Amino acid sequence: MTIESLELIESDEDSAIFEVTCSKGTYVRSLARDIALKLGTYGHLISLRRQMATPFHEKDAILLDSLLNIGHKVELEAHVLPLQGALADILALEVGHEEAAALHHGRPIPSPLMDERIVLLTCNTIPQALGRVEAGLIKPIRVFNLK
Repeated sequence: MTIESLELIESDEDSAIFEVTCSKGTYVRSLARDIALKLGTYGHLISLRRQMATPFHEKDAILLDSLLNIGHKVELEAHVLPLQGALADILALEVGHEEAAALHHGRPIPSPLMDERIVLLTCNTIPQALGRVEAGLIKPIRVFNLK
């Protein structure tokens, strides 16, 4: 948990509005409680508004009503990030066609990595699966049906 910045935006006798920039894994509700405890009182979160969770930014969001109106029309593609964008913080490993086929059948493949972690497996840069590295193997945990 890393707090990069914490700024008091507004306050009155009963409440305060903060803006925080923090690493993933930071439990902001606990942060609110901890601030109150340091001030010798009790506190809790009334609301939480996430403005960014890399690579997602609030400025790129669309309203649910708009999404429902768009449905499965072509213009939906203008609002949807590619899978690789959503998984940008996960290590990607390129695999061959035989390994990709094994993953699609739920079979593990040999791993060049030793540390346990989640990886994105691609074939010709096309996402094939998310896998978990365990004991020298990569075991598929989510397989994608992309062309």
